[in-house]
Amino acid sequence: MNPDRHRFLKPGEVRLPASRWFVSGICPLLAGFWLLPFSVQAATFSGNASISANDSTNALSANPANNLLTVSCWFKLVVPSGTNITENMTILMDRTDGNEAQNFSYLLRFNATTGVIEYLTRGATGAYTNTLIARPYLDRWYHVAVVRQNSLLYFYVDGRALSPDAAIIGSAVGGGLSIGGITGNSQLFRGEIIEVAVYRAVLDADTIRQRMFRDQRTFANLTGYYKLGFSTNSADLYRNFVPLPPQGTDPATKQGAGTIEFEETDQAGEQSTFDSRKNHGQDALTPLSGASGWSQTAFARAVPGISFDLRFGYSSGTPTLPPTDGGIDPYNPRVLGLGWRQSFDTRIFTETSLTEFKLLTWDGSIETWTRTNSSSPLRTRHNEYRGELVETNGGFEWTTPDRLVYRFQDPTDATLMAGRLREIRDFNGNAAALLWNEDEGYVTNVVDTAGGRYIFN
Repeated sequence: MNPDRHRFLKPGEVRLPASRWFVSGICPLLAGFWLLPFSVQAATFSGNASISANDSTNALSANPANNLLTVSCWFKLVVPSGTNITENMTILMDRTDGNEAQNFSYLLRFNATTGVIEYLTRGATGAYTNTLIARPYLDRWYHVAVVRQNSLLYFYVDGRALSPDAAIIGSAVGGGLSIGGITGNSQLFRGEIIEVAVYRAVLDADTIRQRMFRDQRTFANLTGYYKLGFSTNSADLYRNFVPLPPQGTDPATKQGAGTIEFEETDQAGEQSTFDSRKNHGQDALTPLSGASGWSQTAFARAVPGISFDLRFGYSSGTPTLPPTDGGIDPYNPRVLGLGWRQSFDTRIFTETSLTEFKLLTWDGSIETWTRTNSSSPLRTRHNEYRGELVETNGGFEWTTPDRLVYRFQDPTDATLMAGRLREIRDFNGNAAALLWNEDEGYVTNVVDTAGGRYIFN
């Protein structure tokens, strides 16, 4: 396979260029959504090393007494252009030897032949295979979870339930744990893996969604929890964070002659790290253009796992005047002043054709989405994954790669509010509604479903 490339706070006052914003209230909702793409510091596998853990009590496999298990993780495929994938890539398996002819409770892998992310298991009375992600994108975070309850199997991708299934498998106790490959020399993963969690219990759909972005170490029935995140304490890199780790499971160890990186980075740094290793940086999302830029967090609230913020920034590359050809000016009105923008400035607009829409993000970048006709799906022109954009009754909704839903007003209604951001919500019932001065085009209030209200003057 030769793949293509595919974040208020304490009440307070913040002075911004050309505007004064007063923020009142505390926002518990923000633990459930983020305004910018999240960044993580995950274990990075380059196809030359893996991680393994011994498990002398078999606690990292399904309990043979009742065949109960939930296993989950986040992963991202990162394969440089020109790399031929000729061997399956293991994400997780409860065997250190990788022997698929012996019993094991779970094998999550990328199948090099079919190009899918799949789940496999083998027990005393049968084997089973199921596709979880048919066409995975590169450089895109996925959360996967598999639940076994006796003969019943449940599957979740990004918190969304797939079709359940049933199989006669029997006891499927493996032998140890492999992450990112087998023994450091076969089925080696390329990309990033984080938040590996193994429960000897059945977690329902709501619980899986609630724990996707939470530290899980205090929850019941957890037997394995490898966070695989950056730490200044090297002992934490391969640590099983369960309070009382089963014998042999803590710590895990690196296998193979290569390296596994735990890089400290922010969102921009994550992009730079990836692009510096791919095509010599020629595919950088923000190419060198001579423009100067600056941004700052106005206020932020840290939460377990993910932090959220409201940012504002300046870029000399943001147009200061309407287009000379008389076309639509998506940056108007420039409430904060020329070149300045903030997180709620995301909007959608169209110019001449209803088969082409442009998504303007808060930092001024524009993504073009196209479709062949009004009933066909919208896709990015460059074919890179940027979530899903769909037309709804009275507007559009953009589901971000981080699984937030941005709801926009109809971009064709010929008002100042055309295409403006109206709501941000998640898949757990949390939402924040944006209230605007519709005559001048600026946000006046943000109201959330947890009762928080934020007033902007």
